[in-house]
Amino acid sequence: ILRMMIPFFLSSVLLFAVPESLGDVGTIIYIFVTYNLAITVVYTAINLPYGALTTLISKDSYERSIVTIFRVVLSSSGYMLTTVVTLPLVEFFGGDRIAWMYTFVVLGGLATFLFFLTFVSCQERVVVDQSKQEPELPLKEKIKNLFRNKYWCMLTLMLLLFFGADIIAGAANIYYYKYFLSDPQYIGIFTTINTVLRLALMIAVLPFFMKRFGKRISLMLAMAFITAGYGVRYLDPYSIPINYLSTVLVGLGQGFSYALLWGMVPDTVDYGEYVTNHRAEGLVYSGASFATKVANGIGTVLAGFVINLGGYVNNAPEQTQSALDAILFAAAGVPVIVLLLG
Repeated sequence: ILRMMIPFFLSSVLLFAVPESLGDVGTIIYIFVTYNLAITVVYTAINLPYGALTTLISKDSYERSIVTIFRVVLSSSGYMLTTVVTLPLVEFFGGDRIAWMYTFVVLGGLATFLFFLTFVSCQERVVVDQSKQEPELPLKEKIKNLFRNKYWCMLTLMLLLFFGADIIAGAANIYYYKYFLSDPQYIGIFTTINTVLRLALMIAVLPFFMKRFGKRISLMLAMAFITAGYGVRYLDPYSIPINYLSTVLVGLGQGFSYALLWGMVPDTVDYGEYVTNHRAEGLVYSGASFATKVANGIGTVLAGFVINLGGYVNNAPEQTQSALDAILFAAAGVPVIVLLLG
């Protein structure tokens, strides 16, 4: 985390410091290079140790889950804060190209300062007994050991399915709100309701529920809520009240699921150590994180594929019945099927 703070700051600023003299092709190449530097390389390099730190703060499974709840809640809060302040900051700095760079000097500087606070204040309290550890293994053997960890395999597949369903529904919702509710602006209202419910449940309900019923039962209940939330759309996809109900049910489920999924990752680290005599926080988190990236890519493609298969015509004021059926299937049916598999 310490080593990657300055590269994180610089890459965040470089991403928005596009020289005007590059021309169209040069600008696209610059954005491609700086985006992948900032997101694929530097952000990954600082985010994985940040996530793996959860496993080293405590050996207590419940305590680590509480830490994860704070992580997820504050992550969502940071996302909302950035969404709210970015455009006003750009306007404050003049509203031109250079204003975007100044904005991300401020935001990147704030994020770097927070990473510094993490480095200074968080302690790695879990000490591995080196006498019980086998000699260092080559990467090939480490990956083989990773797949011996059956609970990591289950959880990684669950992450793939959950985030895949989330991405598919999110991508299809834009079309769903436009053609079924006749107003894409509803996406802002429903997103706000979902976010407020999700954060409120994580803070106020999940810690007690998790202690009483455990993570697995809590996660299965969350999946049931989300599945029901998408499923009720089939009762009357044109109904505004039905879609409010759908948003509430999905928000209730996601209030548990985000924190539970990431809160279970440290438990698979412990199990992997038990099975292989090797503790591999970094590799476990890398694999789990990779599953969410795959879900992001596959989910977006799958949503577009299903909608196009129904004969969707881009920006047409009205769509055929088969196109509408495909949009509803992508926004409700596919997420239900994927979550039931989960």
